[in-house]
Amino acid sequence: MSSIPQTLDISAAQARRGRVSNPGESTADEAFHVPKHKVMAQVILQGHPPFTVWLYISERAENHFGCERPSDLLNNPNEFLPVSDEDDRLILLQKDALMLIAVPAEYEAGASYPEEVELAGLTITQGLELLLIDGTALRGTVTYLRPDGGQRLQDFLNTADNFIAIRDNEMVQLVSRKCIASISPALEPSTYPRRRAEDS
Repeated sequence: MSSIPQTLDISAAQARRGRVSNPGESTADEAFHVPKHKVMAQVILQGHPPFTVWLYISERAENHFGCERPSDLLNNPNEFLPVSDEDDRLILLQKDALMLIAVPAEYEAGASYPEEVELAGLTITQGLELLLIDGTALRGTVTYLRPDGGQRLQDFLNTADNFIAIRDNEMVQLVSRKCIASISPALEPSTYPRRRAEDS
């Protein structure tokens, strides 16, 4: 079995580099921008091997309390996502070309529903097996609201944001819905990304 090298192998300690300015922003402009944190992420673009980038997460989110989340960046209306490479070079990623971005789960921790909502049984946490359009197989869990006492997985998928947060132990994989070839329930999620075609 041939696995994708280094994919989803980012620790929270590696990913945390402290406060920085926006990528490509001049020193004079910094006073007029919200401070941001660099977050290491693993990216898979359609037709390309995985590579590492830095995301820039604001200390204040626009649509919810607390810090911005990687999913906020991916699900906003902008077509391009600004990131930097290991040499601090600015790269603008076309979101339609993105298959998956993996980040340490702590940066998406605030995306879970309030404890009182979960305790009331208004959410569903479902283990999933996913096959992406390039043959990459993933497993993880997704949590979503269960309005009016019930919602099918397919209903959630048909109405979800463009990028779905799939939790895999200490990582969250933000997967493009457009790049999911198939998806099915799984009983016990496990940690791997792999090429299904290469498993035999």
